[in-house]
Amino acid sequence: MNATVSEVLRSPKFYVLWLCFFIGAGAGLMVIGSVAGMAKQSMGEMAFVAVAIAAVGNAAGRVVAGVLSDRIGRRATLFIMLAFQACLMFAAIPITANPNAVLLVILATFMGFNYGSNLALFPSFAKDYWGLKNYGLNYGALFTAWGLGGFVLVQAADKIKAMPNGNTNAFIAAGVLLACGAALSIFLADKKAVVAGETAPSRWEEFWAEFSLGLKVFLGLEEPRVRAPRNWDAIEKGRA
Repeated sequence: MNATVSEVLRSPKFYVLWLCFFIGAGAGLMVIGSVAGMAKQSMGEMAFVAVAIAAVGNAAGRVVAGVLSDRIGRRATLFIMLAFQACLMFAAIPITANPNAVLLVILATFMGFNYGSNLALFPSFAKDYWGLKNYGLNYGALFTAWGLGGFVLVQAADKIKAMPNGNTNAFIAAGVLLACGAALSIFLADKKAVVAGETAPSRWEEFWAEFSLGLKVFLGLEEPRVRAPRNWDAIEKGRA
């Protein structure tokens, strides 16, 4: 399929992906600055080490997310990355309450890793769903989520941090947003077409089937399979 940008903007998947990108990029930026500040307090002049290692994590996240998405599927990888990043936000609360240099470096590295994964996954989604002919324009429309996410959520984080117990509340807010993003990724699930007489499963059942298969493929228990995407618009119309 080589969709035009007008067709992309009429696709429900575009808005699901846009929100996931908005959350994944924005929530990461909400707290990366806080971790860098904590590292400076804990490590002093050596804080640049944490920043440098986080940058390495950022680059590694792009590579690993790309390899993993080719291996187990993009939707399953997106769910894992968003859920893992949500867990990191909640783990950051006790770590930053009593800063430890080693734990802060590890935290910053994995946060950078997950943040970097966004910039490998979403271009691939755009190519898979809407083709290469208008890829630049289509991905450009999707990429607006990165800019708006960074601006809106960083501004929100600044306001939250200005309140009592601000850093903790910022981590909680980011964690909740990321958990919501992981849940949203379920609506991207698709699988093979329904056999005649078979009841169409829910999106959650579709997602879980794909996720389970992806995990088995990753562990080497099954061979990779190519699944034809389901026409959800037709299914929803038939259910109406």
